[in-house]
Amino acid sequence: PASTPPPAPPGTEPASPPPPAAPPPITPGDEVGPRVTGETAETANEGLSTAPLVAEAAVEYVKMKDHPDYARFFRMERMGVPTQAVKNRMALEDIDSAILDNPDAPAYPT
Repeated sequence: PASTPPPAPPGTEPASPPPPAAPPPITPGDEVGPRVTGETAETANEGLSTAPLVAEAAVEYVKMKDHPDYARFFRMERMGVPTQAVKNRMALEDIDSAILDNPDAPAYPT
């Protein structure tokens, strides 16, 4: 016959089961899928809106010559400072001097 464990002595409680293991932490790149078994991507999204969750803000670009970080170099040129001297100053400040060649190029806003 099958053996059974001996009964616990009177006044003692049986050992409690170990606590459940913690789930592994979610790291960037992990895919989190449906929690309900049998659910597919098609059925999980039924009835949900397809509108974007966050409204995308329209980013307005300014011209390089109007950007606050570069406007002073274009001003130096307008005041008569030789272009090479302006490019040398830009190089001293680790700014790409090719910006002077295309003043109407779009620049990211500040």
